[in-house]
Amino acid sequence: MGKFSLTCCSPSLLRETLSCSNNVDDEAIVSFASLITDLEKLQKSLAENSKSLQWCKEAMVLLKKLHSEFLLLFEKFKVSISWDGVNDLLDEYMKETLNILDLCNLLKSTIFKIDRYGLMVDFAAKFLRDSVSLSSPSKAEIERLEKESKKLYGVENLKDVNLFKAGMSKTKCKDSAVHVIYAVKIAMTIISMLICSVIICPIPIKIDKGGYCGFPQMKPFLNSVQNIIDYFEKKFQNAGDNTRLALKENAMIEKAIVEIKAQLIKGITADKENFVTTIELLKQRSVVLKEGLQVLESEVNQVFEEVVKGRNQRKFDNVITTAGGIPTPTSPLSTNTTSLPPAASPPPPASLPPPSNSTPLATSPPLAVSPPLPVLSAMFSDEMLVSGGIKSFFSEISTWFSSGGERFCGVWRWVCGEMKGRTGVEEK
Repeated sequence: MGKFSLTCCSPSLLRETLSCSNNVDDEAIVSFASLITDLEKLQKSLAENSKSLQWCKEAMVLLKKLHSEFLLLFEKFKVSISWDGVNDLLDEYMKETLNILDLCNLLKSTIFKIDRYGLMVDFAAKFLRDSVSLSSPSKAEIERLEKESKKLYGVENLKDVNLFKAGMSKTKCKDSAVHVIYAVKIAMTIISMLICSVIICPIPIKIDKGGYCGFPQMKPFLNSVQNIIDYFEKKFQNAGDNTRLALKENAMIEKAIVEIKAQLIKGITADKENFVTTIELLKQRSVVLKEGLQVLESEVNQVFEEVVKGRNQRKFDNVITTAGGIPTPTSPLSTNTTSLPPAASPPPPASLPPPSNSTPLATSPPLAVSPPLPVLSAMFSDEMLVSGGIKSFFSEISTWFSSGGERFCGVWRWVCGEMKGRTGVEEK
């Protein structure tokens, strides 16, 4: 995995300096103050709950809030962005949110694998409980669990994933609103990486304090992001084996498995009661794992739905902006047809003239609009009737109108009256 660089800004106070910006209003100031508080709470929860599913759930809640702020800022400021040649605001939003969708899919896949592992734990616990009467139960189920556990956590689980392989681009724009969006973008990426580090595999994050110094007003917020990274690396990534599953719930299961394996090697004849107690403890910890997975999966689904909704809304807004607005009843689509010339009708083949007594397809006119009477009167001119034959005409027009059902009965009666008045022929 490539290292990720987080750039920091020069010192300043958020509320004092942000309020001086022309593009950043009081609402944005309050939002960032709230996000700073949320980051501090997440760091505190990391100290209390360690690397648990509960902490991952809280991190997903914060990620959802960051995305909401990200979307709100894009909609509010309507700024022009230039990040490594990216000039389209919609493209930038789509690119960043696509990473979140990829993260959600990756987490769903990992949750499925861990849940499958939990089912194996349940099966092994039942097997061991049923084999207590044996003098030396088999260690095969325990060894299978140990082997499966090693597959759940490691860099190989990210080999086909493109997340976080590219560093963060630096903004060249001097607009304060762009830097605010940029700061939220950093936070979303960092939170996503921390979640992956807990559930999937450790991801190194390089802090580049001497890097790009752009908008000093974001210093307090970016400091909060940097603090949680420093705490995470200091407490976890520099201690212990980074190739084993880091989740607290799985660590507790592994601890019970180690105890059971030691008792099997020693022999359970001397203390079967302690052996049964350890098996029950393993089952209880498996239940805790499943409950945590359900809570996390629910939050992952919510984040996924919110991001999809935001992406659809941005695409819709972009289409409306490009088209110049949605047509309303006061400006119907039919009044703006100058740019769409009517298609020319192809001439009929000269060698194959249509027969005069052919029966047309039984197609009805549009149901929403009835043919106006003057048009019908023009259609049924005296010359047409004489040239086509009265009986043939009535046969053709009857087939056409009857396909419309009762709706055209009134029109048909009018047609018949017109024909009788002109020719004196009775309707058949």
